[in-house]
This record gives sequence, structure tokens and C-alpha cells, in this order.
Amino acid sequence: MMALKRYLLALMREKRQTYNAIFTLTANALGLCLQGESKMNQRDAENILHDLFASLTNPAIPTENLASFFTRDYIQIVDGETLDLDGFLQHAATLRNALIRAEVSFEKIIAQDDTIADIHIVRAEKKNGDHIRVKVIAFYTLRDGRISRIEELTHLLDGKDEDRDLGSRIDVPE
Repeated sequence: MMALKRYLLALMREKRQTYNAIFTLTANALGLCLQGESKMNQRDAENILHDLFASLTNPAIPTENLASFFTRDYIQIVDGETLDLDGFLQHAATLRNALIRAEVSFEKIIAQDDTIADIHIVRAEKKNGDHIRVKVIAFYTLRDGRISRIEELTHLLDGKDEDRDLGSRIDVPE
């Protein structure tokens, strides 16, 4: 199973397959694993992701409070860019500064042991009035109930080319 997971992640990183083909392979592979015992059930996985994205998209929640979802050594790899926990918090602040609103809808969530795989769509309105829609495929690794790693690919479905990096963008203060 681990070899299959590494293979699928490699495909995702290299963008050799279409997003739907990758997810079909992933869903089939992880679905087979769900027939055995699992440390995390489906509802747990859904709750973790719903709570994370509800907090991330709620400007009333201070950005630093997002750290409670993650381990101290958290790493996120998005479209080949790597963020640590501080980088992710800067990224979250960048999103909040650029967007009026954002909502996340989940197409698929699969849980197995300490791993969650999902496909979600982000719909957002930027402060300049532009609208964007992004498809995200992500693998989350949990440790002690917190997210320790995320590997994800994003695909801009609607919006301007300049927003292709929105999944990892960090504004540098002037």
C-alpha cells in the first residue's frame, strides 16, 4: 500500500495524469484499504477537514489560532512549493488580505489509518471583485490528532492566470 501511495503522490507532483484520473486511482486504492481496521473513521476525517476550512475561511478567527490544527513540525507541499507552519500562517494571512470571502465544498473525502485524501473546490471572491474557482487534490497525514503534512495539487478552474499560485502565495511585507 505504501508503494502505491508513493506512486500516486509522485504522479500528482509531476501532473502526468488528469486530476480526475489521479483521484480515481487514489479512491480505488484507498477504498480497498478501508475494508480493514482504520484508526480514523470517515466522520472523524470529515470533521477535521470541515473544522479546518471553516476556521481558515472565517476572518473572525485570528490567523495564529489556525496553528492548533497542526503539529509544530508541519510541512505543506503545494504545487511544488514547500511551506512550514510559519509559512502556512503567513499564507493564510495573505489569503485573508486578498479575499472578501471563500467557501470550500468537498467532492470526496477518504480516510485510512492516519491519512486523509480529498478533492475539494474553493470558490472565492477577491477584494478587487474577481471570482476564482480552484480544484484541490490533497493528502493529509495526521499525528496525535493534528495535521503534520499536506501534499496537494491545485488547478485553477476559473480566474486569471495570476492567481494560479494562490494555493501557496505569501505576500512579503514592504
